[in-house]
Amino acid sequence: MASIRILRRREAVRFPTVQTPEEVIAVTYSTPALPPRIVYLPREGYRPPTPEERAQNPDYQVVPATPVQVEEERRSIERDYRESLPARTDTFEV
Repeated sequence: MASIRILRRREAVRFPTVQTPEEVIAVTYSTPALPPRIVYLPREGYRPPTPEERAQNPDYQVVPATPVQVEEERRSIERDYRESLPARTDTFEV
């Protein structure tokens, strides 16, 4: 697995259908092999950051509340990474 860097965690509203908004956490990550991507996770299991955590990374609106949530987030990112890697396109400069 490539090294993954979490760029941002923020609250978001997703619309699976037009009439049903769903509050989720949007986790933006990047890897050397893929451009930044977003994974949407359930709102449960996240909490606001402490002042110390916010000072370390101001782009995190929320942080995982438990080690179990950290592991779930990692698995979701890995799954998205594996699914996206075959579909990537090579880039080049013009």
